[in-house]
Amino acid sequence: MSTNNFIEKLKAGDRELLRDLYKDYLDRVVHWVSTNSGNQEDGYDIFHDTLEALIHKSFTPEQNFTSENIGGYIIQIAKNKWIDQLRRKKTFQRLQDPKLSKPLIV
Repeated sequence: MSTNNFIEKLKAGDRELLRDLYKDYLDRVVHWVSTNSGNQEDGYDIFHDTLEALIHKSFTPEQNFTSENIGGYIIQIAKNKWIDQLRRKKTFQRLQDPKLSKPLIV
């Protein structure tokens, strides 16, 4: 499939394309999240967020992915989203830590 065709299908929310992306990449993302301080549910959430970001990115003129490199692009988005979520959790845990003498403002 050509890159332009791929992006047009992605923009249109083509069910077959989305099903193929789920089939090809969901397990990889869930496994990566699960082995990096997450669980299966976290992995499903991150994959969903990743597809939303991918679709959103397809509408921007500076989209920089092709149908040939989509796998690496999906995995990288998922990793970045999971790392961001872990950072937010760590900050929240620090804010909720009863051992702190003063509350932190983030």
